[in-house]
Amino acid sequence: RLHEGNLLTRMTCTAACLVSISGYLTIRLANGLHVHVRPRHVSLTGTRELRVGLSRASRAALRRALRAGRRVRARLTITAVATAPPGEGTGTSLQIRLLR
Repeated sequence: RLHEGNLLTRMTCTAACLVSISGYLTIRLANGLHVHVRPRHVSLTGTRELRVGLSRASRAALRRALRAGRRVRARLTITAVATAPPGEGTGTSLQIRLLR
């Protein structure tokens, strides 16, 4: 979800874990502009909304693209690793379409 120029994602870990989020936005232009999100690393137990930030220039490009009706897709890679032994982990890659 897009909120105040940042992406919001809701994460749930049933045990204490370390969550890493990275990725980029693709703005549908002739050059296929990629806008990278600021990587985020958070310790988490339970459910929490996490804010994934963009730089000021990236936020402005995203705002212009959405205002112009261009398609914007977010591809986020999310990895969670348990902090307690044996340190099991899981990861996924999401593709999200952002709407104005």
